[in-house]
Amino acid sequence: KAMIYILFFVVCFGASIIGALCGIGGGVIIKPVLDATDFDAQYLRHDEPAKVAEGTSFAGMTLDEIERQTILQALEQHKGNLSQVAVSLGISRAALYRRLEKYNIQVPCA
Repeated sequence: KAMIYILFFVVCFGASIIGALCGIGGGVIIKPVLDATDFDAQYLRHDEPAKVAEGTSFAGMTLDEIERQTILQALEQHKGNLSQVAVSLGISRAALYRRLEKYNIQVPCA
């Protein structure tokens, strides 16, 4: 029974899959071997220093104060675009909304 399903799949979808693998039609080029550079955009680089606004010093601040200041800087940098702010901070929009509420940060409606 499994062979029938496999044969059905190959007959129905085989041409498009082979075309995609060979780069025919859709312009898709399959790379035979992936390496670390293929995944650079997928993760945060921990070996690079965090970007901090010029003149900002975190000395003597609590973690909550640092987090609040970082959110405010990101809001300013991305002109209040919450989706971009969340991405730049590496958190979800829901997490950003929770932190905005926690720190009583008001964001003007667009």
